[in-house]
Amino acid sequence: MPLMWMHTFSIQQRELHDSEARALLLKHNEYNRHIAAHIHAEALAGRGVMTSLTDCYGHTDYGEPIVALKSWIIAPFVDEANAPVLVRMILEARDHVERNP
Repeated sequence: MPLMWMHTFSIQQRELHDSEARALLLKHNEYNRHIAAHIHAEALAGRGVMTSLTDCYGHTDYGEPIVALKSWIIAPFVDEANAPVLVRMILEARDHVERNP
């Protein structure tokens, strides 16, 4: 399920406001679900961090829900030095999803 490289901010605006981008939004929503599932499986296996997924972060102008990954650093012993672990897990999940469509 590899996605072609695109400019993050311009595609976000297009998906939010242009109903012609609906198919792309749905593809990105599904992509985010796969990323979240992989991160979750790795965390349950003791190899990563726990994140959350929302199926409705918001809505587009044309009524489609937007899927989003979420993460909160809430443990008192976690600091900015731990943030790279989250980034690494997201990048590893992306690579896994793109290798295993």
